[in-house]
Order: sequence, then structure tokens, then C-alpha cells
Amino acid sequence: MRQILRNVFSVIYAISEKANVATSPKTAKNNSLIYSIAFSLLLFFLMSTVAVAGHHFKGGYFTYTDLGGGKYDFFVNGYWDKDAVSSLYPRFGIGASYGFSKTVSKTLLSDGETVEHIQKFTVTWSTPGLKQINYDVCCMGDGSNFDHNTISIFVKINVDPTTPNSSPQFYDFPIFNFSEGQPLNYKMDYKDPEGHEQEFSLQLPSGKTDDVYNEMIESGFQLQKDGRILWENPIAGQWEVIMRLSEKINGVFTGVYIDRIIIITVTPPIDNLASVFTPVQSKLIRAGQPLSFEVEATDTEDQSVTLTAYGAPFEAGASFSQHTQGSIAKGTFTWTPPVGTLGTYRVQFVAADNYSPVLYSRYSVDITVADCMGFAANYSAIKPCAGSNNGKITLNSEGGYGPYKYSIDNGVTFQSLATFENLAPGNYLSVIEDVIGCRIEQNVALEENPLPVITLNLPSVLCDFNALALSGSPEGGSFYGTGVENGFFYPETTGAGTYTINYSYTNTEGCSNTASHKITVNQPLLADAGEDVEVFTESNSDKKRCAVLTGTVTGGRFPYMYEWSNGETTQSIDVCPTESTTYLLTVTDALGCSITSDVEVAAINAKNGNGKGKDKDSKPGKGGSNARIGSDSADAGIETMDAEVVIFPNPVNDQSQVKVISKKADKITIDIIDLSGRTVKQIYSGNIEANQEITSKINHEFKDNLYILRVKMSDKVSFQKLMIR
Repeated sequence: MRQILRNVFSVIYAISEKANVATSPKTAKNNSLIYSIAFSLLLFFLMSTVAVAGHHFKGGYFTYTDLGGGKYDFFVNGYWDKDAVSSLYPRFGIGASYGFSKTVSKTLLSDGETVEHIQKFTVTWSTPGLKQINYDVCCMGDGSNFDHNTISIFVKINVDPTTPNSSPQFYDFPIFNFSEGQPLNYKMDYKDPEGHEQEFSLQLPSGKTDDVYNEMIESGFQLQKDGRILWENPIAGQWEVIMRLSEKINGVFTGVYIDRIIIITVTPPIDNLASVFTPVQSKLIRAGQPLSFEVEATDTEDQSVTLTAYGAPFEAGASFSQHTQGSIAKGTFTWTPPVGTLGTYRVQFVAADNYSPVLYSRYSVDITVADCMGFAANYSAIKPCAGSNNGKITLNSEGGYGPYKYSIDNGVTFQSLATFENLAPGNYLSVIEDVIGCRIEQNVALEENPLPVITLNLPSVLCDFNALALSGSPEGGSFYGTGVENGFFYPETTGAGTYTINYSYTNTEGCSNTASHKITVNQPLLADAGEDVEVFTESNSDKKRCAVLTGTVTGGRFPYMYEWSNGETTQSIDVCPTESTTYLLTVTDALGCSITSDVEVAAINAKNGNGKGKDKDSKPGKGGSNARIGSDSADAGIETMDAEVVIFPNPVNDQSQVKVISKKADKITIDIIDLSGRTVKQIYSGNIEANQEITSKINHEFKDNLYILRVKMSDKVSFQKLMIR
């Protein structure tokens, strides 16, 4: 009986298609008569066979492949009860030419109850434009939101010989059985050959009102735009869902779509749980490279599990085989993506137990097939300093697929970090390799940076214990060493001796250099030309006409050189002045440190007892001390003077004072030091203007002793004896 029914359907289908291309009123009239006879026969057979054929269609969809020139291969995927497998016959409309359908395959699915029947039609349109195809579905029986009445499913295609456009292809397992009370979260698996955007929407069955999905929606059902089906509280029953997959190009709907009908079966709670898959990470593989991974599903109810797999990779050479049976089922997926099969593919694995009714669990693994196009690299480098291994290379990648690994020895060794440190100058062959084996090689020449050149502007000898401001070039470095603090060297801390001053400087490239300089700190040099003396200018046998002047020296470093103001260069000299004269003694030690002292020889006229033309008590310097600091000499009496220093009276009493008058603007320091060179008091330190006078009182604040007044300007130092009694 079923075969007779199928034959009737075939006859009616052929008649209707011929009627669509009728060209004359007479032919149309004849066709109308044939229609009436055919449909009467159909009604008779339907009434006769409804008990047998009812409730055997379980869903289906229609896809197509553009062959070019307005020609297409159409595939009808229908899902039928195994005891009532039938066919679907689409109506392609006016202007379409095609032949009879061909059965591509009939496959019994893993539930043992459902057969997938795939039919193929080759259709050609003579004119371009949007074409609508539809087919009618009957014999579904009664479900939770559908009955046995016929419904129509639609497809719309844009025939354009100049622009190929094939429909999306579905790759999911077509049996949708779930358990009541367990939230449903399932995503339809499809792929568009041209990569066009697709958007899902829920469609009303033809002839039905908009409340057909109300009960589902009220219990949390929704179909999202990306094809994900969510149902928070699935209700037991069989539920018809018609979904439309609409094409969008550049975000705009093109009017092209395909419809798909599925039956979601929700079983009442039973004493059985679906199998559980062990999670598998998404895969990334380069075209042409083999990929293999294992899939495992475990049934906690100790049911035997059957594994199957679906997806687009199986059309490109992929395979899946179950190698372990039982409640812990295992299978291996293997695929070597052909060159040119770039993109992301989803493989859906299905685990079916052997309970009745069968419970299914699904698990999808995304596989991205990529190539090395767009993978590029560059690097940045910090040059090592001369003589050092402090260079650095950082490799940078663009494109490719991480995580990356990096090498600078031509791929002999790799590391996960992009930066290589502690490198010596040289040539390095770098390699960046991404996770799919794409490699980028670069030659990196690491030249050395020269070290900074350092110059120290420091004296070799310090003749006193004054703090020394340290100076080095380039500026910005740091000084260190014995007696060095905050950029100054303090001889008073170190005492006499030879010390090393170090200066370290680091430039903007991170290169450092150090220079050293030795400074010898001298013991303060003290000189005394002797006590003032008198000579007599007239020849009296009991009076002296000449005097012996002898200089004494302490401190400094032996040997000493002596130079008197009369040109003599010995320690002791004989003088026979005819008038009162002040003699200056300059002593220079082995380190070049100098000091000046003076002595007055008063010439007395033996006849009247007075110095020639002067009273003895009015001789210059009597009871005081006077010296001048000049540009080239510390000798008193020089005409080009920079400063005049006066201590009066000296030896010091309560009225004594120091007076310094500068002839030029300069820096000046005025100190009182003891015979060991230790500063006991600083009178002044700072700037002085030309012709400025600095005056300071001196009293008995120190122990009675001999002290030195030291006056230091930028290029000269003066020492004056200071007697406190």
C-alpha cells in the first residue's frame, strides 16, 4: 500500500510540474482535468493508508550547491521512521528545468529507528533573480505543538550566473532527544561556503497561529540568532521547530534563506543519565599537517556507549572510529586538512547509550585550519657595552597563532619569552615559531656601544686640609673613595697621605665607565723667617752692621726649596741693609706646596739711635703683619695686587682684627688653622666683590699659641702668622 501511495505522489508531482510550464489554454484545461482525477485518487489512498503512514516524518531541510551558469545541485535531507521511508518533492517554479530525483543515500542512524534519506535534484534556471522553492510535509502525526496536517517549507535562492552562491551546509546529528527537567543548551552546526553571515529566526508552520510556540517560550525556550537553542525547563513531548537561516552580506539581508524543520523529543524523567564526554580543547592545525585526537565518553549507568561524529571535515577526508566499547567508550578522530581548506570547522561527537529510549549526549570540538600567510616579525635590540655581555634582543611577531616560541641560535634551542638578555656583541639568527609550526627567521647584528670617555679635573696634590669640590666630565656621575662624600673630598677626615678618587658614569645607553685619580694630601706647610732684628748703619765696634736671617719649616714634604726676596736660595742669609727692610721667605716643598713668611730688619743710625729716616717704632709691620695676594706671586710689595690682608695688632689683643680687601670679584675663604693644619675657625667663605672689604675681630677665644691665618682665592693662597698670647 505504501508503495502505491508513493507512486501516486510521483505521478501527481510530475503532472503538477508539467502543468507549471503549460503554454496554451487547451493544455491548461486538460491539465486541470488530470489534477482533479489525480487528487481524487490521492484522497482515496490517504484515507486508506493514514493508519499505516502516520507519524513517520521526523524533520528535514533543503540545501544547494552552485554549479555555475544558473545550474544548481539541490539536496533534500529527510528523516523518516525506518519502517516508512519516503521522499520529498520540491516545487522549483516557472523557468526551472530539472529531472527526476536521485537517491544519494539512505542511512540508518544510531538510534536504530531513524533513516536519513538524501535526495538530489539538478536544476537550471534560464533567467536570473530571486527564486522561491517550497515542498510540502505531511504525515507527521500529532505532537505537542503540531498535528498530521500538511505544512510547507520554503527556500529562496538568488540565481546569479556571475556570482556563485551556495547555501549553508548542516553538520549536526539530526536526532534531538533530551530529558525533561534538564536545561537544554545546543548550537546548530553549519558552515557557509562563501563565508556569508547567517542569522537564525523562528518560523510559524504554514496555517498555524502565532501561539504554536507559546508553551515552549513560557518554559524558557528560545532560538538565538547564532543558531543556539536554549530551553530552561524542557517539557515532555514532541515539539516541532521550524527555523529559518537568512543570509546577510555586509550586515544587510539579501532575501536568500533556507528553512529547516526539526522535532525536539523531550522524554519524561527516567532512571537513566546521558553519557558524559571528557572535555577536549579546541584544535589549531596548519593545512597539510596531520591532526589526531581521542574522544572519550563515560556512561555512569554502565550502559554500553556508541560514538559517532559529524561535521564538514568528513567531506574533506576526516575519519572517526570507535576503538573501545562498553560504558567507557573511546574513539579517534584523524584528519589531514588539504591545502586550501582554511577556516574554522566544528566536529560534533554524539554518544548514544543502549537504554530504551536512547539518551544522547553531544560534544563539539572546533578545529581551525590556518596557514602561514600574514605571519611577520621584527625585533628591537639594546647594544651591549664594549667589553660587556649586557646586550638585549626582543623578538616581535605579527599575525600567526600563539603561543609562540623564540630562538636566537637558528632554532637549536627555544624559549617561551621573547626577550634574550646578557648578550655579547655578535650576529644572531633569530627564529619565531608559532603553534602551528610557521617560522620567521631574521638576522640580528648586535654591535657594541662604546664606553663613555671620562675626564677628571682634579689636582694631584692638596697643600692644605680644605674640602675639595670634585669635578668630572660628563657630569651626572658619582664619586666614591676614602674621604669622599656628596661630591667633596675631605682631607681633614683622611689626614695626610695618598688617596684614590673614583668617578663612575653611566650614559643613556646603559654603558658605564670609571676613572680614577690619585690625590696626595700634604701636611700643612708652615714657614718662619725668624724674629725681627736690628742692625746699625754706623761703624761702632760694639754694634752689628749685619744680621743672619734663618728660615725654619715644619710640615710639608722634604726636601724644601728656599727663596728670599733678595734672590738668595739658602735657608740662612746674611743681610746688611742701610735702611729698614722687610725680607720675604718663600718655601716650596717636594710636592710643590709653597708658603711665605716675612721678617723685618730695622736699620738704626748709630749716631742718633734712629732708623734711617724712620723711627724704630714706626717701621711697617711692627706689631702687625701685612701680606698681599697677587695673580702670580704671594710676595709682599708686588704692584699688581688681588687682595690685601692686614692683621692688627699682632700679637693679638682684645682690639685685634683681620681686614681683607679684594681687588677683584672672586670666591674667597678666610680660615684660622693651627700648626697641624686643622681649621679651628672659619671667618668667611663665599663670594667677594671687587674693592669689597671683609673685617673680623680676633680675641682670646683660642689657647695661647702660634696660628696661621689662611686666605684662599681661586688661584692663590696666603698664609700669615697669628700670635695669641
